[in-house]
Amino acid sequence: MNAPLDEALLVPAAPAAAPRRRWPLPPAVTRGLHAWRAMPPRDRRAVSACVAAIAVACGWLVGWEPAAGAIPRLQREIPRDRAQWLQLQSLAKQAQTLRALPDIPRRAGTALRDEVARSLDAAGITGTVVEATDNGVRVRIDKVSFYAWMQWLAGARQAFGLGVLDMEAKKAEGGERGTVTVGAALGLPVP
Repeated sequence: MNAPLDEALLVPAAPAAAPRRRWPLPPAVTRGLHAWRAMPPRDRRAVSACVAAIAVACGWLVGWEPAAGAIPRLQREIPRDRAQWLQLQSLAKQAQTLRALPDIPRRAGTALRDEVARSLDAAGITGTVVEATDNGVRVRIDKVSFYAWMQWLAGARQAFGLGVLDMEAKKAEGGERGTVTVGAALGLPVP
């Protein structure tokens, strides 16, 4: 019943492999392996359970807890960041609009003094003394409505680019309520 084996069908035996060269383990690892093999199975299970518990605790502290804590923090921060982003976009659009405006023509000396005096007259503020200074003008006014003065001052900032360097407003003697005597130094921004 047994047929002779065909030698061609047999798988040749693997050539004898050269023995693998093992690198020596560090002494601490060798001592640990000997101690592990010397433990009874019950102690091995107890040590394995402790190692597993420590691994789970480390996984919790390093992986799960930070991720779980990040969700509420992101839920608080994302709306705030989105509002800041919208505000930043609004400011960028405003800056673009301001860049598109023509520059305020620089005036200095007597030309600036004459323009400021005409502007005060046009606003109905009379009794003014306007003097030219190095980088702006000095204005003195007796008995002017404080409201009218502040309105003109806001317009002067836009029309001439003047900023208030120094200002003193006192209640005008014998004037109506809200009437002041003003002395102000108005200056051009330094380029």
